Amino acid sequence: MKRKRVLVDDPLDVVRANALAKPGVQPRHPKPPLTKYPLRIPTSLASKARDVAYWDRIGVSELAEIALRREIERREQKRGAPYPPRAREHKPGRKSGR
Repeated sequence: MKRKRVLVDDPLDVVRANALAKPGVQPRHPKPPLTKYPLRIPTSLASKARDVAYWDRIGVSELAEIALRREIERREQKRGAPYPPRAREHKPGRKSGR
């Protein structure tokens, strides 16, 4: 039996190439490196965050990142300048700088 000629080894290569070549579609920018940041928050706040994330179709991590950025910006505006880098690491679980 004679085999059909195939233009590509993997038929999905064509699909992948077409998906990347769509006009108006910008390639994704690489995400900045992430770190785990475990913290303790009230159960009711965690539940509300999950509700917001569910209905707004975003991750809880993304919601937390947005909230942290806004709060840091608010505090820096109130302070009148960005915070300088820490002089040293502080002990986990302890309030520092006071």
